[in-house]
Amino acid sequence: MFAHSYLMLVLLGPVFLLGMIGCAARGTPSPDARLAEGIRAIEMETGGTFGVSARHVTLGNSFDHRPEEVFPAASVIKTHLLAVLHRKAERGEAALQETLVLREEDKVGGSGRLQNEGAGGDYTIQRLAHLMIVISDNTATNMLMRYLGGIDAINAELEAMGFEQCRFGRYMMDFEARERGVDNFISAPETAELYVMIERGTATTRPEGSRAVLDVLLAQELQDRMPVLLPEGTLVAHKTGSLSAVCHDSGIIYAPSGPIALAVLTKGIEEQAVAEDAIRRIARLVYDEWGAAGGLVPGS
Repeated sequence: MFAHSYLMLVLLGPVFLLGMIGCAARGTPSPDARLAEGIRAIEMETGGTFGVSARHVTLGNSFDHRPEEVFPAASVIKTHLLAVLHRKAERGEAALQETLVLREEDKVGGSGRLQNEGAGGDYTIQRLAHLMIVISDNTATNMLMRYLGGIDAINAELEAMGFEQCRFGRYMMDFEARERGVDNFISAPETAELYVMIERGTATTRPEGSRAVLDVLLAQELQDRMPVLLPEGTLVAHKTGSLSAVCHDSGIIYAPSGPIALAVLTKGIEEQAVAEDAIRRIARLVYDEWGAAGGLVPGS
């Protein structure tokens, strides 16, 4: 595992046991019960629908709110594409140092800077992947999707990874397809599981591939959601996403108790600022309940 040793369990075992006994004696709600109550309150307050999944990578704890709900993916699914890229590179089906030429027809709007660059420039696959994540470049994403064989080939790789709900249906900024009901979709549990796989080194066939994925996520420049209310200096490897009435963040929070994979997906909230604030508050709720060293019973 890339961060935190299982030795922590041995060292903190007595603390966990005492905490569990103390909670039982006092009859206080469990951390998961408090999480569920807090998320329901925020959901009612905003009028939106939330999918929230948390996985404590070291301790094995798992929490889900609306696990059956499927959401338009927005740009969160770019993390899935990054993992697919590295899996294919490990098999020799992609090369990170290969270059693609930016064409005028490649350019699409929304987030990113390639849309404003002159056609004819060369970009390595590695550079395109970096831009896709750290500034959510839509042009870079579409170039990579075509390079990797298109939607069907990418979905086949996601299926091979064990994902049933996370699927591509369209390219970035193809709103005509979206109006026809064709979209990219994700669920909170599968998205959280992807980040568990990344942290454990199993998202790709070789640990160094997952480490490369993690390094790009750690370079994220869009920091307006999950990290905002966390204690200063908290490391977060993550990817955001937004569409009309859709707002997400997902990633790994490196807390004192160990890495926490978290996906917070929202829909039905018209004001993005309201959804962003909700995501920040939920991330802090999870951190407060699960993040303190010795404050969480393993596997509960």
